[in-house]
Amino acid sequence: MNNQQLLKRLGLFIGAWLVLWVLVFWEALTSAVSVWWVSEIFNHCFLVLPIAFYFIWQQRGAVLAVQPHISWLGLLATAGALAVAVLGSAAGINVFEHIGAFSLLPIIVLTLFGWQVVAQIAYPLLLIMFAVPIGEEIVPILQQVTADIAMWMLQLVNIPVYRNALYFTIPDGVFFVAEACSGISFLIACCMLGFAYAYLNFTSRWRAVSFIVLAVLVPILANGARVFGIIYIGFKTNMEYAVGADHLIYGGVFFAFILVLLFVIGYFLSDGQRVWCNEIKQVDPVWFGYINNKTIILAMSPLLMMGLVALVLSNPVTEDTFNLSRVDGDVVVSADEAGSKVWTPRFVGADVYAINEQSSIDAGGATLQAKTYTAVYQHNEPGHELISSANRLYDIDLWSLETSYSQPVDGLGTVTVLDLSNLAGQRRLLAYWYTLPTRVSSSQLEIKLQQAFNSLVRNPQGGVVTVVNMDYQGLGDTQQAAMQQFLQAYAVPWVKQLQSAASEK
Repeated sequence: MNNQQLLKRLGLFIGAWLVLWVLVFWEALTSAVSVWWVSEIFNHCFLVLPIAFYFIWQQRGAVLAVQPHISWLGLLATAGALAVAVLGSAAGINVFEHIGAFSLLPIIVLTLFGWQVVAQIAYPLLLIMFAVPIGEEIVPILQQVTADIAMWMLQLVNIPVYRNALYFTIPDGVFFVAEACSGISFLIACCMLGFAYAYLNFTSRWRAVSFIVLAVLVPILANGARVFGIIYIGFKTNMEYAVGADHLIYGGVFFAFILVLLFVIGYFLSDGQRVWCNEIKQVDPVWFGYINNKTIILAMSPLLMMGLVALVLSNPVTEDTFNLSRVDGDVVVSADEAGSKVWTPRFVGADVYAINEQSSIDAGGATLQAKTYTAVYQHNEPGHELISSANRLYDIDLWSLETSYSQPVDGLGTVTVLDLSNLAGQRRLLAYWYTLPTRVSSSQLEIKLQQAFNSLVRNPQGGVVTVVNMDYQGLGDTQQAAMQQFLQAYAVPWVKQLQSAASEK
């Protein structure tokens, strides 16, 4: 077997494995591609795999020059990647499915060919992980950081401004650091481009890592400066400019300038461009007999196991989780109808919504009204998920989170209570928890994991979210005590309902 025959054999082996990978992870991959297409945050992901595969191909000479071997650590990592993918599929957590699917690509290289091969193409293999559409989870943190930077800069130039959470009030208007202003799109794109640029333009590992860190920090600082600039222009022009679509145009031009500046900095810091090892000058003899039945079975086994699990999960349990007649409140049937009231959360795809606005409670001589909202999901399936990024506990465009605290409640465990405020000076306490047949918790992750377990052991996956709203004025100590009193009173019949519903199954 000569070198060309070896390349052809390797190409057929890798191609067959990739085809089976696509088939097994079809749902995860199509959902990832749909996110790439729909969300401008992840449009760059379409470039990731072609760039990574090109980089790997350009290193083929270096790869074939070292000896391949099976890595037992890679086998453990493969099991971990499959576990994440199974968990994501069972719980309906798309990001876990995406992580499991894409991480299997570099991990299978480690498993089949060992560390010596991985060392020759480590950067391209890591670059593959930028295909995972992840990062929106840190948007609230980025909003806060952006607001902090902008506020600091406004104070430096003595602009009269009042800040309430993410709202900035200047004499002529109000600015809000919305999700679109978090800079997440620019940050993620910069991280990917910075990673690729570092691979191509640095030979020193420490210089490359330093530039990657710079590619993370610069977009964050720049976005804070951008928000400052928008508010500053609005102040200086009496809100004539930097409002409406203006700030989006300014932002696009500003980010393009920052990206060019980042690459200029990289150019001056560069210690030499990458020299490709794309000529096959030497091939380790082990390669010529390496693609055998043992290697093929080892490569295909994880995909076949994942396919079997996917087949099992494709037949969900159909039993209802809760007796819907036991849900308190005025029952409505649509999300639009449930969301017609200003205070109500937004949970989509539920089977039943129930609203109760009639509960009054005495708080130190004042009468407060506790309103309850319940959304019931009989099953957990795409478009009808108890825990979903499409669901909102409150309108983030109208309300800002001041603080949150945990409230112990007998029968319910620990309930999370949010303290919200808006520009009109109104305050609101919002307590919420999720209920499954076997668990009550305010933790979305905990509920998702329990749903995944229920799916794997063939138990019902339906659930309920309950939200308690209490508006108030002034200090919140009395209201917090009133909320505790209401939750404790509400928990007693709620737990009895659940026990009764469970006994009927």
